[in-house]
Amino acid sequence: MSTLFDRLSAIDDDLKLSHSKMAAELGIDRSTYYKYKNGTLAIPKSILIILRLKGYNDHWVLSGKGQMKLKDSAQLVEMQKRLKLISKLDSYGVLDSIEKLPETPSSVQKKIIQEFFVFLASKFV
Repeated sequence: MSTLFDRLSAIDDDLKLSHSKMAAELGIDRSTYYKYKNGTLAIPKSILIILRLKGYNDHWVLSGKGQMKLKDSAQLVEMQKRLKLISKLDSYGVLDSIEKLPETPSSVQKKIIQEFFVFLASKFV
């Protein structure tokens, strides 16, 4: 990929995100993201760190040299998904309760928790 625009667009495509949704993922507005893509505004380290956490090689983003994705990008992406889930649980204020659950639940305990979460999720649909 020869241009910064092409490289950032490739990341958008890889993540299956529109320009607007990618900007939201990065915590910036659309116009700022567009300026990064066009090279009219330098990409700050904070954005490069977010891209790295999503599994992308910041050196590749800036220069086009090297591989697009970090070697362990699949693991990083999976960790990000899990971190998002933990943040979601934290936003509901249930992390303390979940931490009190047994590390190795019996099949009965596991079934109770699973049924509870299915029931709870159905109330939000």
